[in-house]
Amino acid sequence: MDLFNNVSIKTRLWLIMFFMALMMLFGGGVGLAGIVMADKALDAAYKDSLEPTKMVSRIMLLMGENRAQVMLWLQHNAENHSSKMHDDNPLATHISTIVKNRDEITALVAEYKKRNLTAEEQDLAEKYAAARALFVNEGLMPAVAALQAADYQKANEVLLWRINPYYEAANVQAAALLQKILETAKADYVSAEKRYSMIRNAVIGSTLLGIFLVTIAATLLIRSIVRPLNRAVGHFKDIAQGNLSESIAVSGRDEIGQVLSELATMQSKLKAIIGELDYLASTDKLTGSWNRRRLEETVKSEMDRMKRYGHPLCVMVFDIDFFKKINDRYGHGTGDMVLVELAAHIRASLRTSDSLTRWGGEEFVVLCPNTTLSTASLLAERLRNKIAEADFPEVGHVTVSVGVAECISGETWEQWFKRTDEALYRAKSGGRNQVQVAPETPDRTGTGESVAANFAQLIWHKTFESGNEVIDRQHQGLFNDANELLAAILSGRTVDEMGALMDTLVRDVVKHFQEEEAILVAAGYPGAAGHAAIHRELIDGAGLLVKRLHAGNLGIGEVFNFMAHDVVAKHMLEADREFFPYLKAKN
Repeated sequence: MDLFNNVSIKTRLWLIMFFMALMMLFGGGVGLAGIVMADKALDAAYKDSLEPTKMVSRIMLLMGENRAQVMLWLQHNAENHSSKMHDDNPLATHISTIVKNRDEITALVAEYKKRNLTAEEQDLAEKYAAARALFVNEGLMPAVAALQAADYQKANEVLLWRINPYYEAANVQAAALLQKILETAKADYVSAEKRYSMIRNAVIGSTLLGIFLVTIAATLLIRSIVRPLNRAVGHFKDIAQGNLSESIAVSGRDEIGQVLSELATMQSKLKAIIGELDYLASTDKLTGSWNRRRLEETVKSEMDRMKRYGHPLCVMVFDIDFFKKINDRYGHGTGDMVLVELAAHIRASLRTSDSLTRWGGEEFVVLCPNTTLSTASLLAERLRNKIAEADFPEVGHVTVSVGVAECISGETWEQWFKRTDEALYRAKSGGRNQVQVAPETPDRTGTGESVAANFAQLIWHKTFESGNEVIDRQHQGLFNDANELLAAILSGRTVDEMGALMDTLVRDVVKHFQEEEAILVAAGYPGAAGHAAIHRELIDGAGLLVKRLHAGNLGIGEVFNFMAHDVVAKHMLEADREFFPYLKAKN
């Protein structure tokens, strides 16, 4: 047997076919050729389904670009303040693009109709062509004529009442056509798979017959060909059942190796398609944000993590103020642009661990893992202010109302979201363009027990020293301020007394930050500017929280957690350590 194992496959096959005569030669040849044909048929089914899909998608892209060209042309209206930003001769540019796109669409439609279409596909293609003709003849070209005549009002009316509706109607017909293409591709794939099954059965039958005629030759054949073929069959079955995780090992360059190589290529393509479909199924098409399905899946895992490790978990709900008026005044197209711009503004300010979801209509949800309520409310306020200051195309300024809530142990997602939604309602009913924080349940609303359960006393240690006497003395003083406030909270002193202690802590922090920045500049610390920016951000956050405390809509415990933990402990014991080497080197 070792002798045969050291002989090349070609030699072994010649020896086997000599003993198995013409029948085995014919059966093996037909089997191998059939497998290659089956693989090519599967690949052809894939490519045949991809090409028409690309053609229809390209047509819709060009139609959308022509619609965009009309919109851009409208910007050349002398009454539009942005018209000066365009070139002085828009006529040639826009007309050239529109005509070029129109001619390419016509060619693509004609090319698609030349394909071997079924009766249903032919009917859908005709309906799609009719919808596209309406878009061109009654929408696009009248708009072009109006723009050439500088009648911008008429062109705008054609855009709103003809081009946009006809474009949407064409989209509907395109979707129906693409669905029919998918169904046809699936039918072709099933047919190719049946042909493969027939060929596979023929190969197995020939192999069994060879085993019966020549036992020794059949054993060698099993080791040389049938086993790799069975592995290929297993891979085909896995792919047919949707299991694409099994890796396909290509061990040679013979016919079987080619089959496995092609199969591995097909598996890779299928993975890519399935991944893209999964992305589309979990993403909002307009804004690129998550959709409800993906958020609810993520919330479940994050709540489980919160229960296991005790990490805080917060959620924010954003609602655009008076969004219906935007749609009524500027149209749904402009409203969609506002949604896209808003999502971009929010996404740009989030951390990598945060996620943005379009909940529905003009509502967005931000999930913030490992985030306390005070930090989440501060982030929400920054986002609200950033959005209010942003300039949105066509509509100008837009504001949002925000509700924020932290997940409480033992409550469900529905209960948690309901509290957040109630906070959002208070923000809207209270005048809009504001952030409202959902109150915690009664067993967590007290200030003392909340702080005592989540914060220990700050104790100064020699390892905290920076090497600068002034900074170390001020750090110890801030530790004492925080501990004094903690003691006041736990002893149940009045809100006015605790508010005075909090004001003292904030003043000492501001004074320390100013003197520390001067010391860092004198020491030549290269990150002094960035460190000062962090100081300003922390001071702004502290000032906002203290202001809300005095206004009566925030508990002392939340403010204390931010000041004592985020500012005093976390910042001074982590961020400040980056400049310690520069201070010690100077000394």
